[in-house]
Amino acid sequence: GGQYTGGIVGYMHMGSIYSCSSSVTVSGTSRVGGIAGRQFQGPIEYCSNTGAVSGTFYVGGIAGQQNSGNIKKCYNTGSISGTLRDTGGIAGENYAAGIENCYNRGDVTGKIYGAGGIVGDFAHSASSVYYCYSTGTVTLKSPSSGKNSGGIVGDLGTSGSANNVKSCYYLTDTASYGLGNSASDTNAAPKSDPELKEQSTFSGWDFTGVWEIAEGSS
Repeated sequence: GGQYTGGIVGYMHMGSIYSCSSSVTVSGTSRVGGIAGRQFQGPIEYCSNTGAVSGTFYVGGIAGQQNSGNIKKCYNTGSISGTLRDTGGIAGENYAAGIENCYNRGDVTGKIYGAGGIVGDFAHSASSVYYCYSTGTVTLKSPSSGKNSGGIVGDLGTSGSANNVKSCYYLTDTASYGLGNSASDTNAAPKSDPELKEQSTFSGWDFTGVWEIAEGSS
């Protein structure tokens, strides 16, 4: 595919996607996602992707480019790769949108800048990530500087804020930082594999209606 390539929808414009799953290999140029290539002003919830996703930029496990529409209760386990920038386990670029109660277990490989376990790039001051975790390895090839990738957010850019990341965790040694281009990794903390199997690790998470955990196992 070319632009706007997705496992379910290429370009979602003011719509909604619920309870969908994709296991196919998705390949395109820009705005490539396991579920939607571009998500504009509408929610994606209860969706999953297990297939490999690849493109040039704005490449994500759920949405390639997320614009003013939230992603909630979704997960990705497929490998995600971009040959330029903005590559993420859940979303490649997040513009004025929220990602909440999601996880990524797929490896993320980007280039130059913006490779993140959950989102590649925060492109707006209203971009946010709450209650998410990532265990996939984040790799940035030919980085433009030393801190353009992260276990949760790859690049906060000039508009994004570390204050808009809340209670997120990534597996130790899968990334060098929690938040790229940030003076602080506040609320994006590295945790060991045993710690990620303990409910006490996840401060503020809803283990009644959203998450479940088998202590010490998964």
